[in-house]
Amino acid sequence: MEEDRSVIDKNDKRLIKILPYLVMICAIAGVINILWSGADSIGSAAVAFCEAFVLGFFFLGLFEFTHKDHPSVKSKFPIFFFAIGPFLVTLIVYALGIAVMPDIFESDLFQRTDNVLEDILIISAGLYLVMILAIMVVFGVVSVVASYFRQYSAKIYHFISKLNNDGTDERKGNFALKFYDIPNVIDIKGVEMEPVDNERFSMGEFVSMALSIFLLGLVICSNFFLNPVLMQEMSFYEVLMIGVLISFFIPVLVVPWYITKETGAKVKSNSRDYYLWKGMKKRLFQSFFGLTMVLLLVLLTFYLDSDFLRLTYTYIGYIAFLAFISVFYAYVFFNTFSINLRKDIVKKFDEE
Repeated sequence: MEEDRSVIDKNDKRLIKILPYLVMICAIAGVINILWSGADSIGSAAVAFCEAFVLGFFFLGLFEFTHKDHPSVKSKFPIFFFAIGPFLVTLIVYALGIAVMPDIFESDLFQRTDNVLEDILIISAGLYLVMILAIMVVFGVVSVVASYFRQYSAKIYHFISKLNNDGTDERKGNFALKFYDIPNVIDIKGVEMEPVDNERFSMGEFVSMALSIFLLGLVICSNFFLNPVLMQEMSFYEVLMIGVLISFFIPVLVVPWYITKETGAKVKSNSRDYYLWKGMKKRLFQSFFGLTMVLLLVLLTFYLDSDFLRLTYTYIGYIAFLAFISVFYAYVFFNTFSINLRKDIVKKFDEE
């Protein structure tokens, strides 16, 4: 077991070392993709640039998938789901398109032909490819976040324990206080760990993370997707693709506070203990005021020269993809990473 953790530790350090180079390569590849594809608008250029980053993290995830921890739930259900899921989704969507929503075939997601079997095979093949891409990207992104937190969380917690939180701390200290949103009334006496005592797959936390990712993705991308100005400047396809590609990386904002919650890191104080994950969540979800903007933007689209019905069907497709990404990120984290990651962080904290 110690040998296995040593391998994971070495892999973390290697991943942290190569990440800046990966980002640089993706950025260069994005520029090349823009030039190669002949992008002639902001929308097409943004899609080409985002594609490079998704592809980069796909290859990273492909490597990390072979170095993943043992799953906490050894079940054949995921294999069954991935084997037939896209095909079943294709049948359901196609049936709805014929019986209830014929206009769905006029969206940018599906283009119907005269051959039903050909339609089903094409859509299924596309969904299988998207699923494989999503699996690898998810492993790549979560591996990066897990590596950084495994290597640096303990050091950060010890650093916070030495802060005064009275306005006299240096720039790095003030940044840490703001990042964890630690109130000024908290007089820091130290940081302690109160890790979750659970060796099984946590269904409650799984649902909570999936919902958090979905809501955050809905807010961020809806303000972009339903923006009437952008809808006039970009095609439905460009807006949809940018939203989908960005959705691959939105969980980076959510996974960290669940890692912190799993460790139970809290600031000890004379007044009250303060759990660090709550501060992270509060700071992030302050952006949820944007939900009101979503409703406003939806109303505005009624007053512009837009194909609202086509936009609606395309948006439904995006929401379905976001739901899949949210559930899969939460499943991968709690089934593959959370238990050993929590133990490793607590162990490093105790050793320092």
